[in-house]
Amino acid sequence: MKSNGLRDFFLLTGALLVLRLLLGFLTVPPGPAAFLSVVSSIVFVGIPIVALYRAADYGWGRSGGPSEDVGTSPTRSGAKVLAWLLVSGAVLHAAAALALRTVLPATGPATVLGQAVVQCGIALWTLGLGGLVGLLIKDRNIILPVALFLAALDMFLVFHPQAPTARLVRQNPQFFQSMAVSVPAVRETSSEAAPVGASVEPQAFVGPADLLFIAMFFVGMSRFGMPLSRTAKWVAPVMVVYLLIVLSKLNLNMLPALVPIGGTVLLVNRREFNLDRSEKAMVWGIAVFSVLLAGFGLYGHFTDRRPTVQTAPSMPGNVQAPPEQAKTPLPGR
Repeated sequence: MKSNGLRDFFLLTGALLVLRLLLGFLTVPPGPAAFLSVVSSIVFVGIPIVALYRAADYGWGRSGGPSEDVGTSPTRSGAKVLAWLLVSGAVLHAAAALALRTVLPATGPATVLGQAVVQCGIALWTLGLGGLVGLLIKDRNIILPVALFLAALDMFLVFHPQAPTARLVRQNPQFFQSMAVSVPAVRETSSEAAPVGASVEPQAFVGPADLLFIAMFFVGMSRFGMPLSRTAKWVAPVMVVYLLIVLSKLNLNMLPALVPIGGTVLLVNRREFNLDRSEKAMVWGIAVFSVLLAGFGLYGHFTDRRPTVQTAPSMPGNVQAPPEQAKTPLPGR
């Protein structure tokens, strides 16, 4: 019998949608606004991770049982559910994003609703795609080299100035923001004039790959009977702290979120891997390659001689703060 994990996922995603709608109309004095924006950061980073944890507990074994079928082949029905989430989420995301770019005004109730629907679409398709990839994992030991490689790849993509992700954020921030998870701020009440209209002001953006790979890890771990609950209890606060560090006055820009995600998954589950000699050799080889890849990304970052454009702090995982909060406008704005 399947658990209520997917039901909980939809309830939590729906709750975030309602909260986004409320934030589109809410304004508060500057002091409380700053504090509430921190609370908003915690909620809009932590709750999606909890939602993915609950979805992963749905049960993806042969008969659908959450624990007794660990390591079994996924059912066609389970794959169909994830495929439905992927397709429906992608359609919602694309349709709402297109409406925001073409027919909806800059502010107003319809725009706030459209922005909320975009975020719901992202939540659905990242779970669907991440879950499908998680179903492809046939052995729990595969999670170890995958986590190492993804962390290194994320470092390369974020730091190396010629990597696709870094170039996308630098050259086409509007497209990146349309694909990313937004972390909304609480708007301040203006003493000079009333707000122009209803709107949700993002304080940071989270790359969708972060949620996608969290879903992949969680679904794979659930199928193999690994300590999913304990892992989620660590991943969520680690990501919240990571966000708060980036949004602090340390003047950081982009940070790779798959580093703390993968590191936390490996540390919490370090006793769950049982490697033979050939598997250990493979993991060591991937670890060495991963270090070289990450080092190459950092080398490109610190030796880049191009003129820099200062931007406001960003959220980890290929994330950028909105241009209007930056010291100077982002390229292309």
